[in-house]
Amino acid sequence: MEDSVYVEGGHRGAGLGRLILAELVRRAVVAGHHSIMARITSRNTASLRLHQRHGFRTVGVERQTAFKLGRWHDVTIMQRRLDARGRTANAD
Repeated sequence: MEDSVYVEGGHRGAGLGRLILAELVRRAVVAGHHSIMARITSRNTASLRLHQRHGFRTVGVERQTAFKLGRWHDVTIMQRRLDARGRTANAD
C-alpha cells in the first residue's frame, strides 16, 4: 500500500500528521499488508522526518519526476515493512 498524509496549512505543527500516519499504519496491519510505501518530494523535510519517526526508511530517489509549482522535484521513496503486530520488520 502507499500512504499520503496531507495537513492543511493552518493546522500544521499540532501533531495531526503523527496521529493520521499512526492510524494508517494500524489499519495497514489490520488489513494484512506487508509494507507501506511513501513517495515524498525530497525537499519536504517535515514529511520525510514524520515518516522516519514512524519507522520508514529511504529505499530510493526518483530524480526530477514530480513537476510542481513550476519546477521539477526529486521524489524520495520510503518504505516501512510490517510484521503481524505492526512493528517495523527487520531490515534485510
